[in-house]
Amino acid sequence: MKWFLGTYSKRNSEGIYLIDFDESNGKFELINSFGEQSPSNPSFLATDIDNKYLYSVGESGSPYPGVVVSYSINNNNLEKINEEFTNGDNPCHLAVNSKNDYLVAVNYSSGDFSTYSLDQGKISFIEKKSHEGSSINTERQNEPHAHSINFLDDDNFFVCDLGIDKIIKYSL
Repeated sequence: MKWFLGTYSKRNSEGIYLIDFDESNGKFELINSFGEQSPSNPSFLATDIDNKYLYSVGESGSPYPGVVVSYSINNNNLEKINEEFTNGDNPCHLAVNSKNDYLVAVNYSSGDFSTYSLDQGKISFIEKKSHEGSSINTERQNEPHAHSINFLDDDNFFVCDLGIDKIIKYSL
C-alpha cells in the first residue's frame, strides 16, 4: 500500500516522501522523496478522491505566510502544479471535498481558514475567514487556533478551533 508522508523539514528531512507499506510483513520501503518540490514543513497532506492530485500545507512561520501546494501524481513522482498563500500563519490541516472542486486550509497560529477552488489540481484563492474569541484555558486558549477542517458533504464543512473551544459549521 503506497502513501505520501509529510514531515517537518528543518532538520535533514526531504519534506514529502512516498513510501510503500507491505502489509504481509509490516515493513516500510522508501520509494521516493521530494525535497526539491516540497514547501517548508509540509506537515499535512491530502489527496483528491481519485488520487490524481496531492495537496500539501507549507508551514513557514511568521513573518512568512503559509502556503498550500498542489501536485499531480504521476508514476511515483510529483509534478508541482501551483502554490497559493493561505494568508495566515502556520497552516496545519486541509481537506478537499468529494467533487474535487474545493479545498479548505486552516491556519493554527492566526486562527483562520482559507477557501480555494480547484480545477484539475490548480488551486485558486477565494476567501479567508477569521475566528475571534478565546476560552477558559488562558495558556492555550487566549486566541483562536483553527486546527482541523472536515467536509460534511460537498458544500458544508466543519472547522475545529482549539483556541475558542468550538466546532463551527460553514457552507461554501
